Amino acid sequence: MKILSGNSNKPLAEKIASFLSVPLVRASLKTFPDKEIFVEIVDDLKGEDIFLIQSTSFPVNDNFMELLITLNAIKQGSPRSITVVIPYYGYARQDRLIIPQSSIAAELTAHLLQATDVNRIITVDLHAPHIKKYFTIPIDNLSMAPVFREDILASHSLENLLIVSPDAGGHERAQMLAHSLNVKAITLFKDRDEITGTCTMKLETSVIDQNCIIIDDIVDTGETLCKAAELLMQKGATSVRAYCTHAILSGSTLEKITLSPLQEVVCTDSIFLPLSEKQCVKLRKLSMAPLLATTIHSYA
Repeated sequence: MKILSGNSNKPLAEKIASFLSVPLVRASLKTFPDKEIFVEIVDDLKGEDIFLIQSTSFPVNDNFMELLITLNAIKQGSPRSITVVIPYYGYARQDRLIIPQSSIAAELTAHLLQATDVNRIITVDLHAPHIKKYFTIPIDNLSMAPVFREDILASHSLENLLIVSPDAGGHERAQMLAHSLNVKAITLFKDRDEITGTCTMKLETSVIDQNCIIIDDIVDTGETLCKAAELLMQKGATSVRAYCTHAILSGSTLEKITLSPLQEVVCTDSIFLPLSEKQCVKLRKLSMAPLLATTIHSYA
């Protein structure tokens, strides 16, 4: 077994390698003046099970192209198998036709990945799990729910605890976590304008005197998260916190979170954001390295 890291999230790859007690494969990546990417693998890969770790986060297109080129370089080394670990899978939100003649980028990226002859894909909390149908190879969609559950048990009282999904798409995720904690879960009703991107929310359940924890897979602009927190507090909640797997945190998101009624936002290190915790005291990170290392070890 050998672990190779792309450039999108080397700190996470280093943590995974440390858990597995293996060094990272030596590789050289060069960018030409016109931004073409060149990858050379220094270590011998022949006959090995290779695990490449690369999130396709910002800059999404650069990191995705680097992923494809690195997979091609790995293939030249004649490994026994190639597994690509994509902690955050970009383009998963473009999973279906929204308007006629629009792109389905999730399908396209699936075809591109498979064209590299990769044997398996491992990802975490895929935004649209049904995009697995675009793959003909195994794709394992891991869940951070067990990790979130342990952190909630260690950090919060279960008395008056309420798990909240900010929209219908996350209903099942919230219900499963709530069931594992033996608490109740509710779902907010969100209506998003596909053109402007703005959203409105409704709450049809009492949250008076409840300590609410919002569960979501992605926090990008923070609009959904902050509006949900505002609505819950307006309706009588005692406190609102959030657990989100992928912290994209575009633009002024950290400022929105700081100014919101959210007491805390817990996210993972699926995306490398070195300064985010210093910029927002409400942000706390949990590492998914143990989860990924355990999964990688099971396949090696």
